[in-house]
Amino acid sequence: MGRGLSGAFLLVAVSFALCSCQLNRSGRAAQRDGERQLASGNYVAAVGEFRQAAALSSDPETRARALVGLGEAQMLAGDYAGSIETLHQVRRVYARDGLGSKAYRLIGEAHMDSGEFTIAARYLLDGLPGSGPLRERTLAYAAFCLRQTNPKEAARVRRQLADPNSPSIRNIIDGVSTRMQRALARAEANERRKIARPRPRAERSPPLRQPQAWRPAPTPPIKSRSAWGARAPKSNISVMREKTKITIHHSAGDAFWEHSSVATADHIRRIQRHHQYNRRWADIGYHFIIDRAGTVWQGRSLRFQGAHAGGHANAGNIGIVVLGNYSRNRQMPRRQQEIALKSLVAYLADHYDILARNIFTHKELSSTHTACPGPTLTRVVRKIRADLVGRRRARSGRLSLRSQDFPRRFGK
Repeated sequence: MGRGLSGAFLLVAVSFALCSCQLNRSGRAAQRDGERQLASGNYVAAVGEFRQAAALSSDPETRARALVGLGEAQMLAGDYAGSIETLHQVRRVYARDGLGSKAYRLIGEAHMDSGEFTIAARYLLDGLPGSGPLRERTLAYAAFCLRQTNPKEAARVRRQLADPNSPSIRNIIDGVSTRMQRALARAEANERRKIARPRPRAERSPPLRQPQAWRPAPTPPIKSRSAWGARAPKSNISVMREKTKITIHHSAGDAFWEHSSVATADHIRRIQRHHQYNRRWADIGYHFIIDRAGTVWQGRSLRFQGAHAGGHANAGNIGIVVLGNYSRNRQMPRRQQEIALKSLVAYLADHYDILARNIFTHKELSSTHTACPGPTLTRVVRKIRADLVGRRRARSGRLSLRSQDFPRRFGK
């Protein structure tokens, strides 16, 4: 009887061992299939295989390797949030044997691909490999991300590269490669979504009387930098933190009459080329461009300080240029341009709490003699300021115009 029981227990133990081996074999098979799918570019299929491998793996190290593969496949499939969540699990499951560092590096790449450059640089440098081509590529990714947010730190990271002038490394740092161009486009999209969100405002006592209903200015349609083929900014760019004023310009020079998007994109590229190579600026100087058809184009990212008002006047200053020369007897701004300018200024002023007294023409800020943006466009700017005062009165419920909202120097 005792021998029979012993045999039964032995049979059960062997069955459990066989099941465990089968599960481990299934996990390893799914891991291999996931790696094959990943190498062949079938990222969605790879996600399924790695997810199965992680579920079937019994020991922490094998499961962590499956999670690393899953996170990489999710990233390459475009699921950045899912990838980041998966890769953070790796350090909780098994962070040894370089798996934790690899997870950090891939988290950095996922943040980079989604356009979140500040956090991406930190993870990329925390997960930096010890040597070899992978280290060089990771340093290049970190330098690219820092170039968008902290150019001085980007230069320091670039000095760590063994060959910073190799074509592949330069394509990454300069934002020329397809992957970097997509990351820049997503960063611009993130910025547009961010400024489109209404900002929380401090609670106020209800006004005694509301002269007119107030609603936040709607987000105007804005064409991205990729729509006009923008080059990446140079490393001598500065981050703009608080936005406190807006300055209006005209492009001056030869009068610009074209209305088509193709001609406008070519014209904006020429302006950027002139600013970057003739004036040695980091990027096109203006943050927004309004063409002759009334379309708004994204110039320099609002993450960065512009180069349009001169010296310290650029600090916190959003630059808008209206294409054309509106000096006397040259051109007249079109109605579509006036509407677009009014809409854009109202939108930016509402979002960043910019007062009418901080809406300038270039002439009002410049220390040198300039007529920019010309008399006709200056009259448009004065009307925009007056409208903005009315909007702020409606929003706050005030019944009288306060003199500091509309300084005497702006004129009637």
